[in-house]
Amino acid sequence: MTGTSSNVPGLVFTVAVTGHREIGGGLEDAARKERETQLRGTIARVLARSVETLDTLQPASPLDAPRGRQLRFLSALAQGADQLAAEAALDLPGWQCEALLPFAPDAYRQTFLIGDSALDTASQDRFDSLLPRMHLTFAIDDWRWSQPVAEGYGSNSGKTAMEERHWRARRYATVGDMLVRRADLIVALWRGTPPGGLGGTADVVSQARRSGVPIVWINPDAPEDVHSITPDPRTAHLPILEVARRVTNEAPGESTPGGSGMDR
Repeated sequence: MTGTSSNVPGLVFTVAVTGHREIGGGLEDAARKERETQLRGTIARVLARSVETLDTLQPASPLDAPRGRQLRFLSALAQGADQLAAEAALDLPGWQCEALLPFAPDAYRQTFLIGDSALDTASQDRFDSLLPRMHLTFAIDDWRWSQPVAEGYGSNSGKTAMEERHWRARRYATVGDMLVRRADLIVALWRGTPPGGLGGTADVVSQARRSGVPIVWINPDAPEDVHSITPDPRTAHLPILEVARRVTNEAPGESTPGGSGMDR
């Protein structure tokens, strides 16, 4: 946190991540790990350049110049994009990292078991490693499904399984809503694919655009492919929009329009 006047509330800059759970799918293990390293590097550069831009813009604002500053990073810690981004933020100085979980941690980690592959087990191990490192954890702990999760979305059949899938989707949607409401900037690891259902990344991006939250769009299959997505101009927070543009080196008018859809 930077220095602050005791009479002026501090400035809080919050970045949230959304993105695909599958990163580097189809790649050999070594290539997948290299892709993850590249993506962590890109995310770290986005966060670092955000701070550099704030260092430039804040002193120029009579309102914000005397204020201290706090940097916050939000992640749901799902496998894939959420975990990669959390790792990148935790390795940078000055960022307070928070986990927003749709279920209690023990139940949530079960949802990572898409089959019995080592990769899925690794996602659980990663989650277990990241959670204690987060500065704050908020979990929506008001529901448990009736049986342990298997094959990704539960081992129940019939009506119960459908109800549980729907309830999980609603919980993901709730967390997505929380991310957008708190974020000044969204980092989205997105292939540009259409929605995969309620509560996925598509909902987060679409809601962010409607709510005026700028988005830095990183292609997870091409880590150096970074763009800004301009939100609805009627709701956009112009100073933060400038942060997104400077982070991606895009001039006004060059922002990628972006679709409303992406799968989780």
